[in-house]
Amino acid sequence: MMEYNIGTIELLSILDENPTYRGINKFGHTLFVRKNTKEIIHRKIKNADRKKKHVSLNDKWRLVKPIDYEKANELFKNFRVIELRFADGTKRIFRKMPYNNNPIIESGVPKVQDALYYCLSYHEEE
Repeated sequence: MMEYNIGTIELLSILDENPTYRGINKFGHTLFVRKNTKEIIHRKIKNADRKKKHVSLNDKWRLVKPIDYEKANELFKNFRVIELRFADGTKRIFRKMPYNNNPIIESGVPKVQDALYYCLSYHEEE
């Protein structure tokens, strides 16, 4: 089971030192730090809790680290959503089963040199 055990202030400190990491809380909010400007970016994922609109200092978080291409491809084939984040901050989402339930005929995620792969529903056991 995924544990949300990092406080907000501690998470911001970790993100400052590791700008490729992201934080996600149990309500579906994500935080990350833009590398060059050190801006804190807050986003909600599609299925985020609609009642919880803001993050709090009392929230608990878990870290999401970038994964390698092979792991991203394996997770994608097991119907996990993969986010590909490029160096300029843009992203592209890959999902095997879109919201309208029509299957996408893709064998895997593309291999890209200058991008990081994330899977918000994956937690590496340490």
